[in-house]
Amino acid sequence: MTRPLRTIVTAPPKATRDQLITVRALAQHPMENGFRHNENGQRIERDILTDFICLYNGIEVFRAKLHTGIAANPLIEFNTLAIESG
Repeated sequence: MTRPLRTIVTAPPKATRDQLITVRALAQHPMENGFRHNENGQRIERDILTDFICLYNGIEVFRAKLHTGIAANPLIEFNTLAIESG
C-alpha cells in the first residue's frame, strides 16, 4: 500500500549548478514486522517501508529498495549534484 509519510528533509538552503550536495531524510513510520500479536491474540499485519524515492525538480535523483532489516524511522543520507542554482 502506498501512502505518504511524514518525512523531514534537510539539504543546503542554496547550491550552485553542478555542486555536490548532501540530502538527509528522516521518514517517520511505525514499522510492524508481522510477527507480533495484539491483546486479542491476533497477528498485527506487516507494515514496512519498501521503497524510498527522492525527486529533485521532478527528476528522480535517488531510489532505495528497503527490506525488513530497516529501522522504524530510518535516516537516509545521500549525495547528489545540484541541477540548477538556487
